[in-house]
Amino acid sequence: MKVYDNSRPHKMKMHTIRATLQSGKFKGHIAYRKGGNIYGADVLKFNDLEQMFPEDVGRFVENDCKFRIIIGEAEDVCFKYVLKDEHGNTCEFEDFSEEDVSKNVVALEIINVDDYEL
Repeated sequence: MKVYDNSRPHKMKMHTIRATLQSGKFKGHIAYRKGGNIYGADVLKFNDLEQMFPEDVGRFVENDCKFRIIIGEAEDVCFKYVLKDEHGNTCEFEDFSEEDVSKNVVALEIINVDDYEL
C-alpha cells in the first residue's frame, strides 16, 4: 500500500486485511474487507471469523487456502483450510474456534483502504 490516510478520524474506511496462515512449511492466505471508523492496529485484531457466516467466505478478496466455514446441525462451527508448501504438498486443518485458527496466523497486513459511505 502506497499511502495510508488515517488523518481524518471521523471518516468511515473500508480496509482490506490479508492474513497469512502457516504451520511448519505449509502456508496460505485469506484477505477480507472490514469497514468502520477504526484505524491501524485496531483493524488488525484477528477477531472477525466468529461473526462470519459460510457465505461471507465467498466475498474474500483472496483465499488460496480453500478456507471455509461449516456450521453443523447443532450450530457448532468448523473452520477448514488447506495450507501448501513450496512443492505443492498440502496439509489440511479443521479448527473448531477462532482461537484455534489464530494459532496459525503469522502475519496480518492492511493491503488497501478506501473511504466509504453508509
